[in-house]
Amino acid sequence: MNFRLPILTMLFGLLLSSGLEHLNAQISLNKPVILYDFEGEMDKEMENWKASCQTQFSIGQTGASKGKKAALLTFEQYRSGSAQWPGIKSLCPPPITDFTPYDTLKFDAYNPQAYIVQILVDLYGNKDGVSQKRSMAFYLPPTSTTVCCIDFDKMEAFNLSSIKGFSFYCERPVATYTVLIDNIRLDSGINERVADMKRQVSLIVKTLAEDKEWVASKNLKGSSVDFSRLRAIENRANEFQGRLAGLESDMGKKESFSQNEIAALRERLRLLHSLCDGLKQEITMWKAVVWAGKHGGDNLALASDSPMRKVFLEGEKFNSEFCDQYELSAARGEYESFQAVIIPTQQMLRHVKWHLTPLKNEGGAAIEGTVRVVGYVKCRKSPLTISHDGWWPDILLDFMTQIDAIPQGEAQPLWVTFKAPEDASPGKYRGQLTVEADNAIPQTIDICLTVQKFVLPRHGGLRTAFNLCEWWRKCGYYKDWTTMRKMIENGLLEEYKINPGLIYGAPSWNASRLSELMGKGLSFYNVGYATLPGANFDETAFWKRFYQTAESIQKRLDVVREAGGCASLYFNCFDEIPRDKEQIVSAALKNIKEKYPQVKTMSTYNYSCKIEKGGCESLLDARVPLIQHYDIFTKNLIPTAGQAAAGEIWWYVCQVSDIQFPNLGIEYPTIGARLLCGAMAAKYRPHGFMYYELAMVGNGQNKNLKIVDVGPRTQWNPATFGPYNGDGCLICPEPNGPLATIRLENMRDGFEDFQYYQLLESLLKQAGKKNEMWRVSESVVRNLIQFAHDPQVVLEERKKVAQKIEEFFSSSKLTAIP
Repeated sequence: MNFRLPILTMLFGLLLSSGLEHLNAQISLNKPVILYDFEGEMDKEMENWKASCQTQFSIGQTGASKGKKAALLTFEQYRSGSAQWPGIKSLCPPPITDFTPYDTLKFDAYNPQAYIVQILVDLYGNKDGVSQKRSMAFYLPPTSTTVCCIDFDKMEAFNLSSIKGFSFYCERPVATYTVLIDNIRLDSGINERVADMKRQVSLIVKTLAEDKEWVASKNLKGSSVDFSRLRAIENRANEFQGRLAGLESDMGKKESFSQNEIAALRERLRLLHSLCDGLKQEITMWKAVVWAGKHGGDNLALASDSPMRKVFLEGEKFNSEFCDQYELSAARGEYESFQAVIIPTQQMLRHVKWHLTPLKNEGGAAIEGTVRVVGYVKCRKSPLTISHDGWWPDILLDFMTQIDAIPQGEAQPLWVTFKAPEDASPGKYRGQLTVEADNAIPQTIDICLTVQKFVLPRHGGLRTAFNLCEWWRKCGYYKDWTTMRKMIENGLLEEYKINPGLIYGAPSWNASRLSELMGKGLSFYNVGYATLPGANFDETAFWKRFYQTAESIQKRLDVVREAGGCASLYFNCFDEIPRDKEQIVSAALKNIKEKYPQVKTMSTYNYSCKIEKGGCESLLDARVPLIQHYDIFTKNLIPTAGQAAAGEIWWYVCQVSDIQFPNLGIEYPTIGARLLCGAMAAKYRPHGFMYYELAMVGNGQNKNLKIVDVGPRTQWNPATFGPYNGDGCLICPEPNGPLATIRLENMRDGFEDFQYYQLLESLLKQAGKKNEMWRVSESVVRNLIQFAHDPQVVLEERKKVAQKIEEFFSSSKLTAIP
C-alpha cells in the first residue's frame, strides 16, 4: 500500500493549521487585520492569556476603542520581592503568524489615570530554531487613548514570518495603575506612505511653479544661473508624479492582494521613496539657486533657522527658510541665538569666511556677537527609534575662523549669538552677517535684535546639580587641569546658569574658591556621597567606609563656614535606593541628620513612592525621580504624604531608549532640552534639575583619546555611554578649552525662559496678586510627553510673558525691572 499520499496530505493540513495558509491569503490595503478585539465571551477571551503575579486581568466594559469591550490590566505597585515585570502573555500564537506583508502592528491603549503611565510590549519570534524577542516601550498621556504603533522596518534581524506571541506588561510600577488594551491589529501602511509622498511632491510642484513665474518675469540673459536645471527638475517631478499615479492606479484595481503582490508594491514604493529623496535634494538646491539669483549671487545662498532645530548636512533633509533678514528679541542680560545656513548653489564653495558687524541702535550703542561653526559628530547605532543615521549637528566649533570647503548638495550652519548687556538701552539694534567664499559673490543677512526693558537676574532660576568629574584630567587633555577646571566651572555658572561640582562626592574647593563661586551664583553644594555596592554586599566594610565619609563632611562644613556660609548644602546618597537595604539606608540617614542637621539628604529615586514612618523615605529631604517617573511619582506621593513629608522633588534624566520624553542625548529633539529647563519646569515646578555628568569621554571601547581640533565633521566619538550618543557629555574638549554643544545652548535658553516666568510671578505678587501664576500654555507643554515641536510656538509664549512683564514696567515708575 502507498502511504506517501496520506502522509503528505496530513502534513499539508498541519502546515495550514500552523498559520502558513496566510501565504496565499488576500490582504487588503484599506482595512487592517484584527488579531484581538476582546469582543468574544469573557472566559474564552481570557483563556488566550496568562497573567503574572501582581497583575489583575479581566475583560472590561469601558475604555474600548472599538466595539464594547477591552482588556483591562491593573499592575500593582512594585515592592521588594514582588514581580518586577507584571503583565499578561499570550498562551498561543496569534491568528496570523506571518507579519511580513504588513508594515505595522498597532493597538489602542487607554490610560484612565491623571498621570502618565507606561506599557511595554514584547513580540516573540523564531529564527533558524532560535527564539527571538523584541521589546517596545510606550508612555501613555493622562485620561486619553493612544494608538501605539510598532514599525516593522525598525526591527532589524527579527524574523517576522514566524510570530509566536505577545506580552503586555510594565516595569517595576512606582504606583498601582490600570491600562486598557484594545483593537490589536496589523496594517500594510502602503496607503499612508503613498499619501505622504503625494503631499511632498505637491509642495515640490508648487515651488517649481512659483519659480517659473519668477524666471519668466526677469530678464536673466547673461546670468550664470543654469536654468536648464529647472527644466530637468520639472521633468523629474512629472515623471515621479506619473509613476506615483501608476502605483495608485494599480492599488485601486483590486480590493485585496496576495503576499507576493504586496511585496512587489512595497518594492515599487521603496524605489519611489528613493526618487523622492533625490527630488527633494534637487529642489532644495534649486531654491538656493533662485534665492542667490534674486540677491545678485551666483554660487552662495543663505538660509536661517531657529536654535531649537537641528540642521542636517544632507540636502534632502533641509527645511530651513532662505532669508535675507532675521529678527531676535532678548531681555537685558539675556543670550539669544540663531543659525545662518550656507548653501552652495552651483559647485563646492571654497575658503568660506564670515564677518559679523556689531548690532547698533540709533544712538550708536553697540552689542557685539559671536559666530561659531556647527560641528557634526558621527552617531553609531543607537537604541533610540530615530529617523536619521550618520552625521548629527552638535559641537560648536569656536576655534574655526573659516571653512575650507562646503560640498554642493550640503547645508552648513553657523551659530550666531548675542548677549544684550544689562545696561543696554531698550529698543532695536541692527547689524549684518556677511558670508563670502573664493568662488562666490558675498551674501548678507540683516539682523535686528529688540532689547526689552527688563533685566534678567544673573543668578537664581531653576536650581541645578550637575556632576563635573575628572574625565578630562585622566585623559591628559590639558597640562594645567586646575586652571582648566576653574575656567569650565566659571563658564558653566556665569554663561549657562549651571551649578558644577560633584554629586558623587564633595568638590575639593577651598574657602576662597567656594566664596568666589557663590559670588558667581553657586546654589548647590554637595558635601559628600555614600553608596551601597550591589552583589557581595559586605555590611562591615560598608559601615567603615560610611563613617569615614560622615567624618569628612565636617571638613567641608568648616570650609563653608570660612567662606561665609552657604544655604544650599546637600548630602547626595544611595543612588536609586535598593529596597532590600532599607534598614541600613535608614540607619545611615539618621546618622547624617543627627550629626549635620543643616545638611539636606538627597537621593535619586526609582521604584517606590511610599513614605513609611521611620523608613528611609521619610528621612530624605530631597527626592530625584527620573523624568519618566516624575508625573506618577508626584501625583501619588504628595496627595498621600503631603508636601511637607514629600520635601523637595527634583527631576533628572539619563540614558533611556525612549524618545517620547525630553532628554539631553544628541538624537533627541533639540527643543526638548529647552523646554525641560524652561516652560516644562515652569509648569511642573521641580525643586531642581540633576544631571549625572557634564564631560563624559566614553567608557570601554568608546573612550575618546582625541580632542576636537577639526571640523565641521569632527573626529569626536559621541557614544559616550555605551550606545547612547552624547549622554553625560554636554561639553567637549578642544586644545584651548571646552566647547559648548547646541544642547547646552538650548538648556541655557530654557533656564532664561524659566526666569521669565519667575520674574512675572514676582511682579504679580508685588501687585498684590499672590495667588496668581502664569499658566504655561498647553500648546507649549501639555504634559511631559506632549509638547511643542515648533520653535515658533515657544517663542510666541515667551513673547506673551515678556509683554506681561513690560506692562508692569509701563505702569510703574521704575527705570528697569530688577
